[in-house]
Amino acid sequence: MKRFSALIVIALLMSVSSMLQAQELIESSKTREEVVLWGSAMEAYSGLEKFNGLWRGAGEGKWGASDAEKQFASILGGKVVCRGGRSVYPQQKRNPEGETHLSHSLFSLTDNGKTLSLSEYDNEGFIAHYALDLNASKANLSWIFELVRGENLPPNFSARLSLVLTGKDQYTETFELDFSGKGYVTYLTNRLWKISDKLEGGCGNY
Repeated sequence: MKRFSALIVIALLMSVSSMLQAQELIESSKTREEVVLWGSAMEAYSGLEKFNGLWRGAGEGKWGASDAEKQFASILGGKVVCRGGRSVYPQQKRNPEGETHLSHSLFSLTDNGKTLSLSEYDNEGFIAHYALDLNASKANLSWIFELVRGENLPPNFSARLSLVLTGKDQYTETFELDFSGKGYVTYLTNRLWKISDKLEGGCGNY
């Protein structure tokens, strides 16, 4: 009788183990379905709708710690995505005087829909024009832009801006610079959470 009971227990354990393995395979399959390559600039542009709304969080980088805010909205009948940004740096060791950095960015399809472009303007007078690197943007939760052309920027200057959704309502924004051609160095990382799906007062109205 004891041997029979032991066999029943073993059978139940094997059944539970099989169920857990099956569940792991299902979850793994779901993950593989979600992480897919952007097939085109159009697909990557359509994915930007995930950002629409108001985001707030914190930044950390070469200029110190900051309170960060980003606003995203589709404008002009969905042909352009606007992004407004504000980072407030209090007085600190790496930024003794403190400062407020403002930016206004526009995402759009160019080159007859073959390129996802980003043009960014800030309150320091810098203008940066980026293009999405489809090969680098490996998952449908990341957008990695490389600088194509800059205005009022130092010579031999390269920049990369990465937007990565890390959850349903959170994303990380990383700004990297290369002044010497030796490789990118991270200058700023913002971690933000969505506060609202809607904006009041328009996008980038700072």
